[in-house]
Amino acid sequence: MKIPFTLLVSLISLTLFSQEPIISENHLLFTHDGKSYLLNDQKLYRITPQQTLFLKEVSIPKIEYKFVETEFGGFLISASGGIYFEFKTEDFDRLDDSFNFNSQYFNYTFHNENSLYSFGGYGLFTYKNIITEFDPSHKETFLYETNTPIDRHPIGRKKMIAEFSDNTLYIGNGLGLEPEKNSYDQKETWINDVWKFNLEDREWIPLGTSTLDMEGVTHFDFFYSNAECLFISPRKVAKIVISKNEIQLFENANFELIDTFNKSKFRYDLTINDSDQGIYAIVDQQNYSKKIQFIPFENFFGSKVHKRPFYSKPISYSYLLLIIGIVVAGGISFKLKARQKHKRTVVSLVNKKIKKLGIHLNTIDLKIIQTLLEIYPNSISFPDLMAHYDSNLSYESKKKKLRTSINNINRQLSFEFKKEPIELIEERDEMDLRIKRLKIDFKRTRS
Repeated sequence: MKIPFTLLVSLISLTLFSQEPIISENHLLFTHDGKSYLLNDQKLYRITPQQTLFLKEVSIPKIEYKFVETEFGGFLISASGGIYFEFKTEDFDRLDDSFNFNSQYFNYTFHNENSLYSFGGYGLFTYKNIITEFDPSHKETFLYETNTPIDRHPIGRKKMIAEFSDNTLYIGNGLGLEPEKNSYDQKETWINDVWKFNLEDREWIPLGTSTLDMEGVTHFDFFYSNAECLFISPRKVAKIVISKNEIQLFENANFELIDTFNKSKFRYDLTINDSDQGIYAIVDQQNYSKKIQFIPFENFFGSKVHKRPFYSKPISYSYLLLIIGIVVAGGISFKLKARQKHKRTVVSLVNKKIKKLGIHLNTIDLKIIQTLLEIYPNSISFPDLMAHYDSNLSYESKKKKLRTSINNINRQLSFEFKKEPIELIEERDEMDLRIKRLKIDFKRTRS
């Protein structure tokens, strides 16, 4: 059977151009006008649930980028500010006469009329609380002046919850430094206040304090679209609309899948496509390679959603005094009760025999015990304890190794503490019953 030459050429072209690319370290997934793309070094691909199609080579500097989709167009921007491209007809048109600033990594960028604005970020050893404006007509970036004294600005932060709607910028939880502490010896922490800034009034106004607990969240990212912010991590998935003071927590999201997402450069590699009703994500493979995976919304978010206010508003002075009085009274009562308890605590008992325990336990088992003693009497989640194991192991392998460690530790504890039995106690997470937690304490009396 003879195959027509034109059909043969079409088949060869389709095979060549629809091959899965080898994803490099410098890559970006983005969506524009309902279509999703992969920028892989200087190669541009169109991606669909069925295939990845090579489009063309593009001539842009080899730096880290982010993509901002707005109602006015789509823009490829250097991650730290300075360089701007507009994405048109599957090509990148440079808009600036500038350079890569290296001063606003993990900032929040938004668009209004003819300008692009960026708030916050980190660079040159400082967390920013400024707004910069890129004006395409001048091809340069300028500091956006405010009418609020500098001491009444929000604390500088990066990688934050943010939103822009009705000509107003809203910001929430982000990473930064607490200003009252010595910046030389403190660590990056969560800044949890919530603010708004109107572009016309140019005034910063505090709204309250975020109710979203971010402590213990190690890997996470924020994605912005349609006047809302999506928070994704292996422990929590939430959609936040600050302007409406609303947060939606997706309680049965696909957390195990999220744990396989590639985390290069302290961010997840994914893009949300409402037209395809799903998410394209770059996931890690067992052979250390990466691949693009399409996840329909229903398989990602799940069906169980819990709504609540995103931030709490400041309380009145008289109410604050009442709360302080109750807390002080409660603290005195707690101390009186604590004095009546047995002086010998779990921590001191275990620490006295830690050397004996180390004879029969491996290094990771001892690390687990030390972790539990450090947070005593609180508990820690299984996923957090799994961080002690090799990051290249699968989720199931880590879970099996943790179960083995728990059994080994409990066996040694029962041998060493016969008069006052101490054990590792498992309990369910109050926020997510699927997640187990672990603590160390005196053995519970079973009825």
